[in-house]
Amino acid sequence: MKQNIPMRTIYKLSLLLLVLVQSLTGLEETQSHAIHDVINSYVDAWNHHEGVGFADNYTEEADFVNIYGMHFIGKAEIEERHQRILQTFLKGSVFEVLSTQLREVKPGFVIAIVHWRVEGFRSRNTPHAPGQKREGIFSHVFVNNNGKWEITSSQNTLLPFN
Repeated sequence: MKQNIPMRTIYKLSLLLLVLVQSLTGLEETQSHAIHDVINSYVDAWNHHEGVGFADNYTEEADFVNIYGMHFIGKAEIEERHQRILQTFLKGSVFEVLSTQLREVKPGFVIAIVHWRVEGFRSRNTPHAPGQKREGIFSHVFVNNNGKWEITSSQNTLLPFN
């Protein structure tokens, strides 16, 4: 016997499923999009502006540990250091995000694991060598400050050659 399910019931079940999925991930879709926008912003600053704007979405007191283990403190130093590397040994390199995983640890705090690739990577010690393709992983801590998602801590890890 064929039974028709009323559209209203389908709509209610769809909403219930959406709420359930959001509760499992912990983040609303708008929050996830806002965090991805922050990530896209620093990718754009890297690729088009030689680092200008890289730290726009970092908190004023943010911490950043780079692939060499150097610790930068504060938005201004993070910005200045990225401008410097992109005007010297990483000039002309292209940064891309390969994947992003977000996990809300509690309301207003999100851990983002960002797997990245840079084409044109050169070491600080060999700035004129041909660029290579290298990959790494950012671990970011995002905080929600008055409705705006910002990075308060970053650890950047360079992956070994495959």
